[in-house]
Formats: sequence, C-alpha cells, structure tokens
Amino acid sequence: MEQALLSHTAEVGASTDQRPLNLRHIEIFRAIMLSGSICSAGKILHVSQPALSRTLALAESRLGYPLFERTKRRLVPTPEARRLYAEIEDVYERMRGINSLAANLAQGSMAVLKIATSSCFEQTLLPLALTSLQSHVRNLRALTRTFKAAEVAHELLSGNVDLGISLTPIEHPRLATQQVGEDKVVCVMPRTSPLRHKAVIRAEDFLSHPWIGYPPQAPLGKTLRRFLGSHADAVCAIEADTPVAASAYAKNGLGSAIVNAASLPPEIRERTIIRPLDEDPRIGIWASHSNLTPPSVACQKLIAAIRCLAKEQLQKDVAARVPDEA
Repeated sequence: MEQALLSHTAEVGASTDQRPLNLRHIEIFRAIMLSGSICSAGKILHVSQPALSRTLALAESRLGYPLFERTKRRLVPTPEARRLYAEIEDVYERMRGINSLAANLAQGSMAVLKIATSSCFEQTLLPLALTSLQSHVRNLRALTRTFKAAEVAHELLSGNVDLGISLTPIEHPRLATQQVGEDKVVCVMPRTSPLRHKAVIRAEDFLSHPWIGYPPQAPLGKTLRRFLGSHADAVCAIEADTPVAASAYAKNGLGSAIVNAASLPPEIRERTIIRPLDEDPRIGIWASHSNLTPPSVACQKLIAAIRCLAKEQLQKDVAARVPDEA
C-alpha cells in the first residue's frame, strides 16, 4: 500500500487540485509524521490503510508536491513536509494549551506535565524527582501513568504524554531518547532465605533455591539471562512481569528475584534481605520525548532531576559497605 502511495507521489506535480487542505488532511498528515508509517498512523486514528493512503494522495494532489519519500522501508518526510509539519504542530500545541487552560481554570493557572513510566520508577525515583521539580516549577500538575516500554512509545507518538521514563531505550525516528542514568541490579530475597548469609549472590547461588524470573524480552528478563549465563534457560518457580511484582513475591517468601534498586520502596527493603550480584550488573534509565518539537521547560527540568537523583543514588550504592560473607 505504501509503495502504491509513493508511485502516486511521482505524478503529483502533473495534476494539481487547487483546493486548500481540510482538517482531515492535516490530521492524517500529522499522524503519519508522528508515527512514521501508514500502518502506525492507521492504528492511531483507527482508520484503514487504504483510506489513509487515498486521503494522503488527495492532500499531495492539492499541494502539488510529494510529502514523503520511501527510504529503507520507511516513509521519510520531504523538506516541504517538515516545514508544513512545524506550522501544524504549532497550531496543535496552541490547541493543547487552550484545552489545558479550559480544564484548569477552576483550579487556577498551572503547568501540566504528562508522564508515561515503568512501574518500577513510581516507587522512589519518580516521586523524588517530582518533589524536586515542584520546588522549581510553580503550579505544576503532573499526570503519571504506568506502561511497558512498547506502550510508552505508543503513548508518546500519539501525543498522549510528554515524557516517557523506561528501563530500555525506545528506538523510533520520531522520538529522542537519552540515557539519564544507571541503576544497580540487586538480589532481593525473603528474610528466611538460605542465601541471606551470602555477601554476594552468584548465578549458582541464585539457582540453588526457588527464584522468580521475567519474560525473556523484558528489560530485567534480558539482564537475568546475562546473569545466569550458561544456565539462562533454567526454569523459575514464578514468572513476574515487573520488578515491583517480583519484589512482592520475594517479600512473601516465594523466592529470590533480581530487581533494579529504584524499584524497592522502604517497606520492601525493611521486610526482605538485599544483596549485590556477582559482577555488579547495571541497567539503564532512559528518557524519551518527541523529536518533532522541543520538550517543555518542565519536561527538561524533570529529566535533569532524574539524572541528578540517579547519579546520587548510584554513588551511594557504590560507597555502601557490603556485609562479610558468613
């Protein structure tokens, strides 16, 4: 379908419809710019690919020039499309501002920052970062939602959120992703675990007693497989989809789990035993936002706060004394 679209664009200049673009043309063009493909734009708008292709072809006919070129199986915006998008996004940004103002007039003027995050960051890192942010940004209203990494990308591309925080980089041509820190990966275990006497947990120790795993493609699932090495295909007692869930299972005596330190709230730390892992593995903390418009001041300040907190925590972890092995 996209190939047919591109065949059409080569003929756009030959037959130009002089009527202006309508709002539907603009909406579809913007969705393709945000998502990078006809297929993804169709999912965002809940419209079939053929209908989108026809509407885009009509828009190009009215403009008299192509909006996209195909390069390595992707739709690449032409210079004209990028210039047009900048104007369109400016209008959408003003509309979002109007809607935010209308919704918040009863509460007074305030800045709104919408955040999509992995659940593990809602335990300590994000609350601390938001506390820091509120001291620098007046009348801030933060809307947080938890998603998996693939879902964070969709929320960003759909314009539902301003910032995504995840344990893995999100790769998409319409998103800017940066690593803002690292988190230690540790072993959390029941207080009665035979491993509690170990100063450092090795793979053979971990596998010698009931343990909690993750889906292989989950960020910590990949970390766990690297930690287990040649035993990566061993079968766990329980499989969890998040470190928050894995920690809760460990707290209730169901086995040991590897988690990122930021996912451990104080109540979990008080009711479990935490030990470092052999070779001290780390996992990245990543921030993502649209690269089509600059991030807001609040968004930039939150990224800076997360970066600072992650650095401070990692320094504390490195400096912390490890108990002697019994």
